[in-house]
Amino acid sequence: DAAHMVAIVEPADSAIAWNQRAIAFAEASPDSTGKHWLGSLYNNIGWSLHDQGDYAQALEVIQRAWEWRKARPGGQETLIAKWCAARALRSLGRLDEALAMQRELQSEWASRPEKSDGYVDEELGECLLALGRAGEAKPAFARAYVALSKDRWLAEHEEARLRRLAELGGVTPTARRSSGMRECD
Repeated sequence: DAAHMVAIVEPADSAIAWNQRAIAFAEASPDSTGKHWLGSLYNNIGWSLHDQGDYAQALEVIQRAWEWRKARPGGQETLIAKWCAARALRSLGRLDEALAMQRELQSEWASRPEKSDGYVDEELGECLLALGRAGEAKPAFARAYVALSKDRWLAEHEEARLRRLAELGGVTPTARRSSGMRECD
């Protein structure tokens, strides 16, 4: 836990090194609580590599996180890990594969109590847009905007992202008086 927390506050190169140390600790630990960190640690390294533009290596590590999650019961965490792998595929320009995985995720979320995930809709839209299919992307962006605009953190920190989703989805954002969050008319 401590190595994981240090990695969060360190710059990318140091973060990767700290996450690798944490992985070594977790893999060597006889305690299942220590091993529980592995999925998150693999994911963190993958996203640090992604942020550095090393998409191929990022995909490799993110897929390791996904495999780790699939080997354990947990539902939502496995779906999120699969989303991460599909997102990394999009960064590599492997758009058809990324789109197919996001469509699978859309179906998998539909069978859950939450019914949908705005991040999946956002990625569906991004994949379709990158494939030159803006018309097909529009409803996905609209759904993403509706779902993600309800997230207080995104509304406060990712206003431009939400505006872009609204624009691409053809929805008009309106300010919520009580919380400063946005929703569509």
